[in-house]
Amino acid sequence: MKVPPVNKKSLFNLILISVLILALFFRVWGLGLESYWLDESISIRQAQAPFSESMEMVRNDVHLPLYITLLNPWVHAFGNSETSTRFLSVIFGVASVYIIFLLGRKLFNEKIGLYSAIIMAFSTISVYYSQEARLYTLFVFLTMLSFYFYFDLIDKMNRKSVILYVLFSLLMIYTHLFAFLAIIVQNVCYLIMNRKKLRNLLCWISLQLVFFVFFTPWLPILMTQIQRTGNISWIQKPTLSIVYWSFYDFFGNILLLAMFLVFTAIVLYDQLSNNPKWKKELKTPGILFVWALLPMIITITFSMFASPLYHTRYFLFSTPALYILFAFLISKFSEKHRKNTIKLILLIIVISSIVSIAGQYLITDKDAWRNATSFLKDNVKEDEYIIIEPYYHQDSFTFYYDKECFSKKNIYTCNFENSNIISLNYQAVCCDDSTITTSTDENGLLGDYLEKNIWLVIVRSELYDTNNSIFNYFNERKYMTYETIFDGGIKIYKFE
Repeated sequence: MKVPPVNKKSLFNLILISVLILALFFRVWGLGLESYWLDESISIRQAQAPFSESMEMVRNDVHLPLYITLLNPWVHAFGNSETSTRFLSVIFGVASVYIIFLLGRKLFNEKIGLYSAIIMAFSTISVYYSQEARLYTLFVFLTMLSFYFYFDLIDKMNRKSVILYVLFSLLMIYTHLFAFLAIIVQNVCYLIMNRKKLRNLLCWISLQLVFFVFFTPWLPILMTQIQRTGNISWIQKPTLSIVYWSFYDFFGNILLLAMFLVFTAIVLYDQLSNNPKWKKELKTPGILFVWALLPMIITITFSMFASPLYHTRYFLFSTPALYILFAFLISKFSEKHRKNTIKLILLIIVISSIVSIAGQYLITDKDAWRNATSFLKDNVKEDEYIIIEPYYHQDSFTFYYDKECFSKKNIYTCNFENSNIISLNYQAVCCDDSTITTSTDENGLLGDYLEKNIWLVIVRSELYDTNNSIFNYFNERKYMTYETIFDGGIKIYKFE
């Protein structure tokens, strides 16, 4: 019996489904192996509270509310384990692979959409943040939907496109502050393309006013959050090295970054030299370049002259532009080469990305609180004290050390009363005998604990305490009898 040939459409759909399945596989693999790190534990504390209390905690934090609004019912439905909470990010991560296919197809064609989906499916950084109980895959997902309907508006401004563009752009804005950079990109491109079309400009300005009106309820809260944040001490001013490593992370390895740069140079030279219609053909890639680069340029400029705000993960919303551009460049490059060139390029992308993902799985870069707290439970005696430094790491510590306290609004009081756990007060300057602690009895100063056995837990001192102030305080006054280090930069010392 002769097997009927598979038509091209069915084969294409089969490949796309396979890419989505592989995207899911790489994002689910090892999902719950690592402990929560600081930001994840804060998200879980906020999300597991009753909804009204959860929103109050978000208002008193520095982030926008949409992610916790979604995570709150998710946690109440599926629990707060590492696997269950991170799976919400997996859903948005895999959905983003499909959305980038749709966006690539809209901007160019189905093949470029598929190439874009393959690049994102195996993107090391996309896999990494799909395995965190944080807002970043949601942010990427909504940014792509905002741009999808933005490109609809560029072609034709109709009611459906306007409503969906406004909807997803507002959801994007309520996810992360850097969404305003995406809106700036859209404004810059739209105003340039329609600078001679007064009616289009008026309609566009009215849409921006809609954003302002719908964001107004959160605006006073945002102003308070910005004032509360002030200078973010752990973020360095951007350097060429830091920017380079951002692009390295976006592509996952030096090979893919080099391929992107080489293809950009080759295609750009070819278009400028041999294509008299290059301005028209490069319009869409030009918008993608603006989407990829302008947010970084704005942030770098602000960081150099004001408060540093540059961090690689804040620009994940620009990676779809890079991946679609990469797919476009691959397609253009392959047009003038052998038929199998594109298959070879895609094979190199997939294999090198899988190697990078495998390397990522072998590295434990999140704070290993599960192991550290297990060690402390086995070794700390009832009359001994634990000091966590910096104080805000009590969130992730407490998730594993005392689930009862993790559910309390004030974990510092609960930890002290249940387990003799203290930290330096958030306003304290370290360190002398009069340094204020978070204890809730008459012993409120650091010097009050010099007669006690102390287990000092210091987290990522290279970021928060480069002078090792609190370690030096105890090391000069007591005898250190034990020390150990856990993955993620957790150092534990015992002083007697």
